[in-house]
Amino acid sequence: PKPAAAAQEEEEEEQDPTKYFENRLTFVNGVKEKGANPYPHKFQTSMQLPDYVAKYESIGSGEMSADGGVGLAGRIATKRAGGKGLVFFDVVGDGAKVQVFASADKFSDYAGLEKDEKAARFSALMSTLKRGDIVGVRGTPGKTKRGELSLFPTDMLLL
Repeated sequence: PKPAAAAQEEEEEEQDPTKYFENRLTFVNGVKEKGANPYPHKFQTSMQLPDYVAKYESIGSGEMSADGGVGLAGRIATKRAGGKGLVFFDVVGDGAKVQVFASADKFSDYAGLEKDEKAARFSALMSTLKRGDIVGVRGTPGKTKRGELSLFPTDMLLL
């Protein structure tokens, strides 16, 4: 059995377009009511997705690059839960795809927080990111143990 949050998220992904629009409008209005900007003005990228793939595709499986703070932006094509405090995104743009391997333990904003508080904030952030959204991601390039080129983020932002 799937956790309730994962089941609800899958259900939201399968809704008809009018219901999807209503849900997103409710989300955006909720963010505005809290005094936050749902769509920030800028996110500084350091390279385009095709350049990222070309530069880092030679990294070995399970290895990380020494480069930190690489900034990418793209559209979320898929989102998968990978366990507690772990979410995978496929971000696409300019004909390229990069996996984003988001772990609550790696986010710089959550450094020094208690484990439960860290998990709650990470979960709240991940619940705001949906398939089709444009995101800015900053982190460290690497490959998973299975050999998939990924970005291990320290920061993610809905754009």
